Amino acid sequence: MTQKGWIDYIRFKTRTSSTTFPDAEALAIGNPIKDRLCIKVLKVNEDYFGMPQTTDLLATDTTREYPFPIEFINQMKRIEANLKKDSDSDDNWVVINEVDMNFHKHTSDETSIQATYGLDEDSAFFEIFRGSIWILSGEIEDDVTAGLKLWSFDYPANITDLSDDDDDMSVDPSTTTLGVPRALHLPWADAVVIAYKESRDKPIPLSQYEQNWDAHFLDALDTLRNTNLDRAVTVGVPSESGSDDGYEN
Repeated sequence: MTQKGWIDYIRFKTRTSSTTFPDAEALAIGNPIKDRLCIKVLKVNEDYFGMPQTTDLLATDTTREYPFPIEFINQMKRIEANLKKDSDSDDNWVVINEVDMNFHKHTSDETSIQATYGLDEDSAFFEIFRGSIWILSGEIEDDVTAGLKLWSFDYPANITDLSDDDDDMSVDPSTTTLGVPRALHLPWADAVVIAYKESRDKPIPLSQYEQNWDAHFLDALDTLRNTNLDRAVTVGVPSESGSDDGYEN
């Protein structure tokens, strides 16, 4: 659907017009519903709404804290950092792993952090705290442009122009924002229809189809599973050593 097709469908199902169901109201209802549905999509585990993002890695005497992006859904895949020792050194991209500071018996002052952590993949870590990434590493002497890369999951962009009849909503609006998978367009529109009907001073009865919205939404989710049909699945076979735990040693 385009944005215009989306709102035309909703107004047809609710028997409304742009006067009785203005764009502003439709957007106020529709965008939060979109976010809620997209959180459920993440559970199909196909890396939908993945968005690699970079930010400058700052010298450690400036900060070690990097807030998550505003659009960030509370999931991420991994973090990479270009832990160059100084501005003249070669790139030193490494994957950094999470650590819980409770397991490290050092204080949080800069001297202790630098004495504990390093600048390679085995000695640099991150901690998640108060909605931010905290880099725990050796000294980063200078700022590194786009030196921190977050493989994250973001909310798809809000719809804003219900007169747009050119671009399908599944198309990413830009290289840094996401569209909504086509399979979600109809259940999303139906969810707005249901919200509208139930919000009336005298609620409007739902159709039988709308009463079964959950089942229709699950069907839509199923179409988003198993994107790659060529995945190999390896099944373990019990060894002949007498062990029945199914593991090979």
